[in-house]
Amino acid sequence: MKLEQEAKAHIEGTRIKFYDELSQHAEVLEQHIKNNLWQSDERDKAVEHLVAAILWASHCAKKHGVH
Repeated sequence: MKLEQEAKAHIEGTRIKFYDELSQHAEVLEQHIKNNLWQSDERDKAVEHLVAAILWASHCAKKHGVH
């Protein structure tokens, strides 16, 4: 039973690491977009789609796991 718990803990740790790294990279990318593009509808759409990509990636990680 302990081996199963260790495996679950490892999987959860890997998923948490993925979420943390995804968030860090997304923040950097969002700042890059905001710092280098003029305020516009297109820039707003780029940020909106970045948020959507993060949500889809998080959903995928939860549903299928990460490697």
